[in-house]
Amino acid sequence: MVKIRNIEELMEKLAPKELKESWDNVGLQVGNSESVVSGILLSLDLTSSVIEEAESLGCNLILTHHPLILEPLKKIVTGDAVSDMIISLISGNISFYCAHTNLDKAPGGVNDCLAERLGLIDITDLGDEEGALCRIGALPYKMTVEEFAYEVKSRLGCDNVKYTGDGSKNIKTVALCSGSGSDFYTEAVKNGAEVFVTGEVKHHAALYGEEMGISFIEAGHFETENIVLEMLSDKLTESFDIPVFISENHKAF
Repeated sequence: MVKIRNIEELMEKLAPKELKESWDNVGLQVGNSESVVSGILLSLDLTSSVIEEAESLGCNLILTHHPLILEPLKKIVTGDAVSDMIISLISGNISFYCAHTNLDKAPGGVNDCLAERLGLIDITDLGDEEGALCRIGALPYKMTVEEFAYEVKSRLGCDNVKYTGDGSKNIKTVALCSGSGSDFYTEAVKNGAEVFVTGEVKHHAALYGEEMGISFIEAGHFETENIVLEMLSDKLTESFDIPVFISENHKAF
């Protein structure tokens, strides 16, 4: 008999809460740690359609990357998106757990999964901070920015990607950060990165990054993070004899 606290214990090993950013809110956000788990639905985000999917699959635990509750709630009222989802979870006896920046930073977590999916070698944390959000590594061989952009598109299954700078420039050293990580470009430049892969690139980062000689490849917030769900599915099914599903209803925007 697997209880939610058993899932919490495994997740704490995979992505300890102490790794999270100070502003973040992770862990069990709705539910009871002593509830017996009938099934787990994995998703990048919690939406009403994901809750409906969990109900149809007989799952009473939804595990996501992004939090539902990030700031203290002053009220829970119908007609508000977050409130409505909390009400749906409670009325459907479904618990909700998330692992966010702690899973981004964790060894084997989101950014390591992204680096491996992109075929990088010699992967290390970017910078001196323990548990850094970003990674840096090398391509197995030199290619142009444009060629690598196509490689990123193919490996992540993106509908399209964007790149900045000279597409014909040969590159070897790659920094990356899943989601919205373009603010780390100066650290990437200091560490010798020639290109930075992330989900969303801010205007100022693209502009000043080009001035500093680094190109960006913008591959989508969803696409740079979604790859971690396969790892979580594998870890959960290896550890527990319960049904685990990856959502077919969560999506990129």
